[in-house]
Amino acid sequence: MDALKEIVSIGAGNAATALSQLLHQKVNIAVPTVNLTTIDKAQDVFGEPETLVVAVYLQLLGDATGVILVSFRRDEALRLSDILLGREPGKTKMLHEIEESALKESATILIGAYLGALAKILKMRLLVSAPATAQDMAGAVVDNILIEISKEADYTLVIDTELKIIDEKVVTYFFFIPDKDSLGKIFDAIGVK
Repeated sequence: MDALKEIVSIGAGNAATALSQLLHQKVNIAVPTVNLTTIDKAQDVFGEPETLVVAVYLQLLGDATGVILVSFRRDEALRLSDILLGREPGKTKMLHEIEESALKESATILIGAYLGALAKILKMRLLVSAPATAQDMAGAVVDNILIEISKEADYTLVIDTELKIIDEKVVTYFFFIPDKDSLGKIFDAIGVK
């Protein structure tokens, strides 16, 4: 797991730089925890299954396949969309197309930074599909998105990420869910048994 934490730290640094350039503001990203857990335990990071969440998800393509999910508690997603759109945090009460677009863009930047670090270290070609969003209770979002991949995956890497932008802290959860064959390839490449 130490090798995975190091890769994630590199990705977080890359993501902070990319988001800083996008926002023309200093962005710090902390990764307090990186855990490998079973798919059925993935929603536990949100606490209660009824917790309202917003998720941006993409298909992982290339030398490894699976799903990538960047999720926020709903209130965190609203605050982040305000920050991304140059509004006072707390102003947005509902996510519309423009707010979803901003969240998709920031999630794609985060994902690209993490995957870039992973691809470089693993010497793999890793690509993603266009992003999509889902808003619902954590249990429903995780179940609906993960149910398809769970036929081919047992585990997810959960990265608890804290973004600090303009004195605002936003917590997001990054789920990296490679299919069984891809997880084996990744673990072999970094020497995890």
